[in-house]
Amino acid sequence: MKATIIGAGQVGSTTGFYLLAGKTVDELAFIDVAEDRARGEALDLMHASSHFGKSVVVSGSSDFADAQGSDIVVITAGIPRRPGDNRLDLLKKNTAIMGEIIDDLMEHVDDSILLVVSNPVDVMTYVAQKKSGFDYQKVFGLGTVLDSLRLRSTIANKLSVNPLEVSALMAGEHGDSMFAAYSQSKISGESVEESGKMTKEEFIEIAVQVRATAAEVIQLKGATYYAPAVAVGSVVEAVSGDKGEIMPVSTYNSEHRIYVSTLAKVGRRGANPIQIQFNEKEQFLFEESVKILKEACEMTGL
Repeated sequence: MKATIIGAGQVGSTTGFYLLAGKTVDELAFIDVAEDRARGEALDLMHASSHFGKSVVVSGSSDFADAQGSDIVVITAGIPRRPGDNRLDLLKKNTAIMGEIIDDLMEHVDDSILLVVSNPVDVMTYVAQKKSGFDYQKVFGLGTVLDSLRLRSTIANKLSVNPLEVSALMAGEHGDSMFAAYSQSKISGESVEESGKMTKEEFIEIAVQVRATAAEVIQLKGATYYAPAVAVGSVVEAVSGDKGEIMPVSTYNSEHRIYVSTLAKVGRRGANPIQIQFNEKEQFLFEESVKILKEACEMTGL
């Protein structure tokens, strides 16, 4: 499997390391306007790859032709979120950047899956699909995979249980209006309520913390990239292994004509959304997220 990562910054390069360590790819290409950075990351990762016992072709350049033959293209490029920013603040500048990336990319790929990571991710995924014209299932965003990972980790840490025993869903916009789906979250295979290990109030309190945690990490160290790389890598693994894994990626909602996160089945053909039943409060919050994303998508002019 060949993966191309557009953007050799901290998230892109850390994702590359994750993919090499997991033996997920046979070929990995970095493309970045800062060609020296892309080449440097490629060399560094190539040197590391021998430890993992798999020969991987790793390249780096500023030439979009290097994306040819990719099974999946991961787009991380864009202006990153800085302290005090919210994700929608990035909309105008990153819309222009995404448009340029897709224009360049389309000269060299015609059947790749496009996984969008750049923020605001739901809107950037919408832009990528509109500009590429690819089938909706072949273009999807990281969505709330990262946020759900953070929620699961925080719950597991509070309860001192194995994180694999926790199934937790953040849904809606990957941004200020996302919400924790209490009705869809489980502990040791039981609903949170049935498990008796956490009250609804405690769950909501943790969810509030999770919504603010990215800003906290950015404030403390300037960026967040380890957890995002794991989230991105897990999606690429689901595609590579054709797992049909259920994940909260950002997929096209045909009713509202936007991209938003609920749940989808992810594999070699892309991401196919599945129907889930929110409770009344969650449905209200989901519709509020939809309103925000509709307005943002209209601002792109696409």
